[in-house]
Amino acid sequence: MSESNDNVLSDDGTAVAEPAKKSRRKPPKTLEQRFLEKQQEAEKLRLQIEEKREELRSELVDALYAKYGIDARKGDPTETGRINRLRSELGLSTV
Repeated sequence: MSESNDNVLSDDGTAVAEPAKKSRRKPPKTLEQRFLEKQQEAEKLRLQIEEKREELRSELVDALYAKYGIDARKGDPTETGRINRLRSELGLSTV
């Protein structure tokens, strides 16, 4: 018959239970720590949403440029002229 893994033999040959192993679990997080983590997660999600919104906006504007045949011009790095031409094509007032 085999001995259980939880028992060891003492000097006199009797089975003795091993001492309990210490837990390696981390202590529970405080309310403040959990709150900070959730704030960081929310900020990360907010930034992802802003990036996606900007990406979609850029794709839409590029599609409108293509539809109305408005090409980029050299010497207009901010695209002010291109945006104004698009506004004109769409019947919007220029700012």
